[in-house]
Amino acid sequence: MKIKMKNRYLWVYIITFFLSLLFCNSQDFRYVVSSSFLRNVETHSTNILTFRDSSDCCPNYLNGNSDADIFNLSFEIINPFKLPNIFFGFELGYESSSPVLYYDESEEINVNGEPFLGKIRHSANINLINITGGFSLSYFDNHWKLSTSVGLKFVSSNSVYEKQEIIVPSDRGVFQDTQTRIKNEFNGALLQLNTPVIIKLDVAYLLPLSKKVKLYIAPAAGIYFQSSYLKNKIWESYGYGFGINLIYKFN
Repeated sequence: MKIKMKNRYLWVYIITFFLSLLFCNSQDFRYVVSSSFLRNVETHSTNILTFRDSSDCCPNYLNGNSDADIFNLSFEIINPFKLPNIFFGFELGYESSSPVLYYDESEEINVNGEPFLGKIRHSANINLINITGGFSLSYFDNHWKLSTSVGLKFVSSNSVYEKQEIIVPSDRGVFQDTQTRIKNEFNGALLQLNTPVIIKLDVAYLLPLSKKVKLYIAPAAGIYFQSSYLKNKIWESYGYGFGINLIYKFN
């Protein structure tokens, strides 16, 4: 199940970025160093039935949501083609996220010795620590920064806890085959990891912190798309985020 991105929003960002170049004023700085903290709200779409080594597990794909905390450092330099206000850059980042992928289904269970149609949740709780790196293209005017970037994500560490659990009724009932409320538990790690590609579009509003130096605090927002975490499966994600940047401009 591939992700169908909302192309109209993506094109709005791209058109805004390039139209802004028509109204730019020349800036009196050549370099930019910045740090940022972002909170992303992510949607995950997969064709994964289970992370366990099982061919007869589950009828539906695992999908879900997560939040991700991201810290980035970047260095940017004025472009060599004499285009006003356009900067090329490199960025390095650290990311921590805990996606929860799941689906619910109905299944006959045992409640007080009698059959009962309960609701079962098949879920996978995943913890990820990622290192990111990429290249950026940015436009600055006196108050705004518009940027787009392409990069790679490297999974530094990960863990997976998967289970099937009775959620309705919430306080009684057991599986008929195991006579427990939880079954098919799995603790492990992701296998056959990919190096996902990340595409981002961001906008930030610059608020000066000092009159003597070009130091700014900049509330920011953006959208992103990421290709699959796994080589042999589809696990893509997309989302939006908000954060704060600390930006220093100099010659």
